[in-house]
Amino acid sequence: MAANQLLLLPELLEHILLDLTSMRDLLFAQKVCRMWKAVIDTSQGIQKALYFTAGDVADVIQDGPEAYREGTKLDCIFNPLLVDCGGYYHPKLVRKAAHISAGRMLITQPPRQASAEFDIKELFDTSATRRSYYESSRLVTIEAGKTFLALVQECEAAVKQVKSQGHKLCKDKRMQLA
Repeated sequence: MAANQLLLLPELLEHILLDLTSMRDLLFAQKVCRMWKAVIDTSQGIQKALYFTAGDVADVIQDGPEAYREGTKLDCIFNPLLVDCGGYYHPKLVRKAAHISAGRMLITQPPRQASAEFDIKELFDTSATRRSYYESSRLVTIEAGKTFLALVQECEAAVKQVKSQGHKLCKDKRMQLA
């Protein structure tokens, strides 16, 4: 009973939640009860740890590949929920960015200019019966402090522009860190 009473203190709960070692655990903790969600939504420290507001390297939970670089001083950390170990943005998150909390997240802490790259195939008619493709890539950049959704929307606008010029996109049009 006393343990339940202690968890009703928002300040103590905030410290406990900030000690979680995974961002996923912190995101799932919002579903425990309304009070926990309210603490997570209103805590500056937790909002920085989840990349919802601007912070510093020390403010984030390091459960991505950067966490294993011991002894290295990093000036920024990529959001491990958005970027996989190969440097690609997770395709499911790209498709659903407008409808999930990942769309509101910053790409790095502290916020930095972010870029994404995607491949296109440019179609050239070399003769009436033969077509050849030239592969290239396009780079899209957003300014510091913009969210993942802003980067996805910039990429979608660039894709539309490429298609309107008569180019075809490669089947693998994953967004990659640039």
